Amino acid sequence: DHRQAFRVALLDLLGKRVDRESGAIKGDLAGGNEVDPFVQAHLLKIRGTPLPGGAEAVRRYIEELARGTPNYTLMSPELADTTRNQLPQLHAELSKLGAIQTVTFSGVSPYEDALDVYEVTLANSTVRSGIFVTPDGKIVSAWVRPTAAPMP
Repeated sequence: DHRQAFRVALLDLLGKRVDRESGAIKGDLAGGNEVDPFVQAHLLKIRGTPLPGGAEAVRRYIEELARGTPNYTLMSPELADTTRNQLPQLHAELSKLGAIQTVTFSGVSPYEDALDVYEVTLANSTVRSGIFVTPDGKIVSAWVRPTAAPMP
């Protein structure tokens, strides 16, 4: 069943962690003996606003997947590899959903990856997408999944 394959592909994409760039940051933080008070205060603050460029990156990512032509140069190496492997299923499902109507920030994922989460309304459906985008527009980590069907 192609829907099950799509769900498995999306869940696999969801399970991917932020690539080695975040590992390098964690290593830098762990390597110091003294923590700068500004850095410590910043790390303790829970972010409630989207990262700059997130909505645009979600729109671009989903549109490229729907066309079957993702721009791998704007992705982390790990996300690019995962996307290449899952592109046939992602393209098949997302191409049926029509044009994007709205992209609305709904919060920050409470998990370790702290991705920005967006509700994306398309012509024929709504999906949820999580994304972490760097200031230069590179997508480090992302997932797309169908939203839950409303309860009857």
